[in-house]
Amino acid sequence: MTTVEGGGGETYFPRALNNKGAEYKKWNGDFSDCYRGLSVKAVEGNAIIFYSLHPSLELDPLSLHGGCDVVKGTK
Repeated sequence: MTTVEGGGGETYFPRALNNKGAEYKKWNGDFSDCYRGLSVKAVEGNAIIFYSLHPSLELDPLSLHGGCDVVKGTK
C-alpha cells in the first residue's frame, strides 16, 4: 500500500463485528457506503492480513471487504 495524500482509499469490512459480537452498522448490501463497519487507512508499508475461511474451509461471510474511493492520489 501507499499512503493516500488526499484521503480515501481505505480497505473496509462492512460486516465486521464490534467487541459485543454485533455488526457495527447492519450492512444493507450497499457497497457505495464505504464507512459502514470497519475501515483501515492505507499507509505505505502496511498490510492487512485476515482470514477469509473458517478452519473447516468454509467461506467466512464476515471477511467481505472492499476498497474506498481515493479522493486524491493513488493507493
